Amino acid sequence: MLIRFIFFISIFLISFYLTYHQIYTIQSDGTIVINSTNFASDTQQHLELLKKFFQNQAYIPHPLWHILVKITSITFHISVEYASVVVSSFLLLIWYILIYYSVKIFLDKTFTNISDIKKETLFLFISLSIFTIGPFVFFPYSHLIYKGVGSPNIWHNVTLWTVKPFALLSMLFAIWGLQKQKISYYIYALIATVLSIFAKPSFILIFLPSILLLSIDRKYLKKSHKYFLLSLTLISVFILSYQYLHNYGDNSSSKIIIDILGVWSLSSQNIFVSILLAIAFPLAFYILYPKSIKNDFILLSWLQLLFGIILYALFAQTGSHYGHGNFGWSYRIALSMLYLFSIIEFSKEFFRLNIWKKIVLSTILIYQVFIGIYYLIHILMGQNPIYIGIFL
Repeated sequence: MLIRFIFFISIFLISFYLTYHQIYTIQSDGTIVINSTNFASDTQQHLELLKKFFQNQAYIPHPLWHILVKITSITFHISVEYASVVVSSFLLLIWYILIYYSVKIFLDKTFTNISDIKKETLFLFISLSIFTIGPFVFFPYSHLIYKGVGSPNIWHNVTLWTVKPFALLSMLFAIWGLQKQKISYYIYALIATVLSIFAKPSFILIFLPSILLLSIDRKYLKKSHKYFLLSLTLISVFILSYQYLHNYGDNSSSKIIIDILGVWSLSSQNIFVSILLAIAFPLAFYILYPKSIKNDFILLSWLQLLFGIILYALFAQTGSHYGHGNFGWSYRIALSMLYLFSIIEFSKEFFRLNIWKKIVLSTILIYQVFIGIYYLIHILMGQNPIYIGIFL
């Protein structure tokens, strides 16, 4: 419990430091101003949206983070700026805690020959690896970590932090519901999925078609499951339609268009190579251990990645949002989930793999964890997350 408490507190303090400096700047004379110029993020823009939203001057299709910030501000009588720091810090902590309990649930019976303290420490470090892991950096291609390639972990987008816990819960309860046919799991999955739509619609766009395809492939066609899929589809389509009509109505300056590789090409010099670098460890694990695809969570994650790539490659928003690449968020969420379940499965199967497979996969994993920690440290030093380069 003490080891776990230390880890959780450390994650919260690091998150608080990051999110605080994304809002506030401490000037040379010691004064604190609300204008973060060093720690680049979209938090300030979302705070402006929040103020307009609660003044009925703007519509937000995914207002969950904004509502949580406003409630925190009112409840504790603090500014919305400071409330955003508190909410975002807790969201990052909740994400780490969910990773930890996922690791614990899936691996608890794997490591039975070590002491409880060692097992607890191992689970916490595996969780930390998932929480921080970055992409594979290949120097002849680019020294930049995030730009063009993307990353399974992103530290500058508050709505992404909001949706990831609900995305993971949706996947867990949906698959458990399919496997165990428990109505309560279906209900939890529906609740988590609906909340994810209001956190960031990017997840449902990849989750819904993926869970449908997985159900067909695995022949999960019992009556209760059909009702779950029908309810999930109808509720999701209704909410997404409402969001679309209010966000892209006749008076909107932005529209959704088909623009093949247009937005992605703005940041990537070679999209195929960028994808390979972004999925290096999960791809290597699948190649060296193809049986991993029998795991429903891994299959679902790969399907989500496929749909994420399709969305990012085909669609764009017109107007000032074009360069933001908002259809790329689905791809990045899919990366997070694919890494989470691939690392868990690798840890589970580690002792069954032959020595050279262990060496290859462990080397790739350790390198990417190093990249991710290096990336986070330099973000905490105030560098722009998009342009951080390894050793540069």
